[in-house]
Amino acid sequence: MTDTPARRHRFLYSLRTKLQVMTLVVVLLPMVVVTVAVVHVLKQHLDEDIARQLYSDVSAASLFYQKELGRVQDAVHSISLDNTVKTTFYLGIKGQLKKHLETLGAQYNLDFLLIVTPLGRLAVSPYPGREMGHDFYEHPVIAEAAFMSDYSATMLEENATLLHFLELKGRNVDNMPVLVMEAASPIVVRDKFVGIVFGGRMVSGNESFLEQVRTVAGCDRVELIAGNRVAGSSLDPDGRAGRWGFRFPERLDYEVASDAVFGTRIFSPLDMEEQIYAYHPLEMPEESLAALVCFRDVSHFQPLLTRMWRLMISIFFAALVLALVLTLVMSRFIATPLHRLTTAMRNVRKGGVFEPVPVRRDDEIGDLISGFNRMAGRLEQRIQDLHHEVLCRKEAEKELAAESERLRVTLESIADGVIATDTEGRVVIMNRVAEQLTGWGREEASGRPVNEVCPVVDELTGHVLGNPVARIMETGQQALTSGDLVLRASSGEEFLITESCAPLKDREGNIVGAVLVFRDVTQRRRMEEELTKAQKLESIGVLAGGIAHDFNNLLTAILGNISLAKLEVDPGEQQYRNLEDAELASLRARDLTQQLLTFSRGGAPVKCKLHLGKLIEEVAGFILRGSPVQPDLHLADNLWPVHADGGQINQVLSNLLINSMQAMPDGGTIRISACNYTVAEETSLPLRAGRYVQITVEDQGMGIPPEHLDRIFDPYFTTKEAGNGLGLAISYAIVNKHGGYILVDSVQGSGTIFYVYLPARLEEDRICSDGDRQGSPAEGSGRILVMDDEDMVRSVVRSILTALGYSVECVADGEEAVRVYREAMESGNRFDALLVDLTIPGGMGGEETIRILRQIDPEVKGIVSSGYSSHPIMSRYKTYGFAGVVVKPYQMGELGRVLREVLSRA
Repeated sequence: MTDTPARRHRFLYSLRTKLQVMTLVVVLLPMVVVTVAVVHVLKQHLDEDIARQLYSDVSAASLFYQKELGRVQDAVHSISLDNTVKTTFYLGIKGQLKKHLETLGAQYNLDFLLIVTPLGRLAVSPYPGREMGHDFYEHPVIAEAAFMSDYSATMLEENATLLHFLELKGRNVDNMPVLVMEAASPIVVRDKFVGIVFGGRMVSGNESFLEQVRTVAGCDRVELIAGNRVAGSSLDPDGRAGRWGFRFPERLDYEVASDAVFGTRIFSPLDMEEQIYAYHPLEMPEESLAALVCFRDVSHFQPLLTRMWRLMISIFFAALVLALVLTLVMSRFIATPLHRLTTAMRNVRKGGVFEPVPVRRDDEIGDLISGFNRMAGRLEQRIQDLHHEVLCRKEAEKELAAESERLRVTLESIADGVIATDTEGRVVIMNRVAEQLTGWGREEASGRPVNEVCPVVDELTGHVLGNPVARIMETGQQALTSGDLVLRASSGEEFLITESCAPLKDREGNIVGAVLVFRDVTQRRRMEEELTKAQKLESIGVLAGGIAHDFNNLLTAILGNISLAKLEVDPGEQQYRNLEDAELASLRARDLTQQLLTFSRGGAPVKCKLHLGKLIEEVAGFILRGSPVQPDLHLADNLWPVHADGGQINQVLSNLLINSMQAMPDGGTIRISACNYTVAEETSLPLRAGRYVQITVEDQGMGIPPEHLDRIFDPYFTTKEAGNGLGLAISYAIVNKHGGYILVDSVQGSGTIFYVYLPARLEEDRICSDGDRQGSPAEGSGRILVMDDEDMVRSVVRSILTALGYSVECVADGEEAVRVYREAMESGNRFDALLVDLTIPGGMGGEETIRILRQIDPEVKGIVSSGYSSHPIMSRYKTYGFAGVVVKPYQMGELGRVLREVLSRA
């Protein structure tokens, strides 16, 4: 049979070949791994034994070295305490001191021994050729002894300043690092610090010392390494010195602790190095680095390594023979039946004809062949099942489409903006409200990041907020952003919104996305700002009311006394004119007080039925007379009357016209219009539904900057140098107390428009008259009881009423008024009228007094008087049982007119 490429390919890639190769690999690989592991374990144990031995060597060497270091310390300290040293140095006997130092240096086996002054200057040295006074102050050991005045810690130091002395001692230190054991100790004579003993022993080049270290350690060789160079070495077995001054072949780690053998490096025996070593870092001052190194020869370990390699090779060849045997067995009992099964499967794949494979064995392969036969028989049934599954899937897709339509209808009916995203924060669904607020179409936004479609910034800081979907993905919890946010639509328009984000989960509870819900709260914020503005005015009103109350009492006394004084002076005299000027000034002060009362809760307007057309014409003519500004009036003929205080509405119109006139210093036209206006149930204005009169004042000035629009009604806010910031604030308070509303609209460079809304009053009511609060003195007769807590008010009222012909009796509070009135009735000499102050601090006021007196005398005629009160009695006095009202401060004529009207009633 010819060997074709196809047959060769089938042989190479057949199951039989693969099984044979796999058997070889499966058998050989574990054997190789086990062999390598055994060798590795043996090698590791060998390394650990060598390491422990080296640790022991370097520990013994370090201890001996530290002991020698301590001996140098003790020697220097003993010399500093020597009486001969202290006496000869203190007395300056330097010759004797030098000889004594030579003796002590030989006695303590020191290579150098010096004495320096407290300032670090060389004072005495037993070695010739060194100039006295040399500066040792920068030496760290000398400096420490000088400052501490105490025994200094001994350090290992590389110091070039000692080279001269060491050379004189016969030490050859050329071309090598210098390591010295040194110590310093202060000399104290009679409790006085007079000098420092400085001495030490040479380590570099001291082969005998290092040989002692090697003997104690028990290793083959000891070296001292300074930085990366050899500073000293013990003798080799042949008696020669080591590699002094040469670079050390490896980098040592000097950062390990100096009091323990850590960081020791062990060369592996398999690296075939001649020696292995361990080292111990030594304490050094400043930046100097040094270590003590112990070496051991590893040549005697080589036979053991050779036996280990031979054992590994033997195990490998044994595994190879076993693998070949197993390969033949596996091919005969496994590969051949599988080959027949593969041929049957290939026939089914090519022609679709299935021929059952005969089952000739009762094992796993037989079960496999039986299973194949059953699988082929059920293949047709499975195909039919797949057709049925496709039909079911189509029905499920229809139901899903219907569910999606219900979801779309639900989203469109929600009044808030809704955006659904996937787990990556990309838009999947958004409703109509979300399209309107963001300015993005549904198709345009689909697949885009939610931060791009719905960019949100913090209202206070202006910082762009992070992706809320990312926070949901991290925490898996609903996130509600505190405070109002600003949504920037694609058109550039901004909306104030509140936002919340929640995870979307499937039936198993897995997060598959997030839903973002946001609501436009721009209109709510405007309403809150209006409420805040009203609260500001109310706070200032509390202060203003208290001031106005006391001020009106003072003005009552002033105006009353001026009126009395005018009765005593001829109108043609200069004194009469002076009194009229004083009276005029007091009346202007009363107007100022009335402005303060407008802020307070006590400044409730005294309302009546008022027609605004004539009032607007009069105010416009009076304010703009003589100015370069002309009025342009547009007043509806059928204006509804309003229920208002004429004086206060006059003040509102005056403030608005003055503000517009000041906005046009070069002249122009102010358009003033009034018309009927009906407010519906749903409106953007903070007004109740009903009928109103709308007044519009429009100027042609430069307009109001946008940053000032929200503050123009705030008290004391003004942009004019001569302004006081009260005009528009007073106007706002007046309109608010009338149940109306005032707002402003301005475009910088195009003028300003003020809108005033006042409630209309169509029912019958008293018509306001110009003479309501004016009058001339009217004489009368009768007994009058006056109740007021201010002495000066009682005094002036007594004088006024006496001058008008009345009999007057005065009391200070309500309790006394009730007592006096009751006594007068019992005696048959009753009072014809009662003038009471509404508010008595700490006592019974006018309201309670008239209530008690009406129980005693239902026909009592009470007149209420007050300069300030938060009670509505002043505007609805009849409801509370009073027959009249007079507002402080009042003039003599006004008080007389009110008394005459009250007494003339039956």
